[in-house]
Amino acid sequence: MGRPSREQRKMLDDGFDVINDSFAALAGKVGFPVARVKQMWSQKNRMLMTKPRGGNGVNYFNLYGKLSQ
Repeated sequence: MGRPSREQRKMLDDGFDVINDSFAALAGKVGFPVARVKQMWSQKNRMLMTKPRGGNGVNYFNLYGKLSQ
């Protein structure tokens, strides 16, 4: 992978600006501060992306956010 080139860095920065604008627009719609909307998004996605630690997995949420049986 390595470090991004100048062109890749510009594309990433432009993309991050669009994402930040989307968070700001959503925060305006729901009436929450932008920081809270970002926190809620990261908490939702953290649950979906992290693997269970310890135990046998019975009480952990699976990829789709449903309690695994």
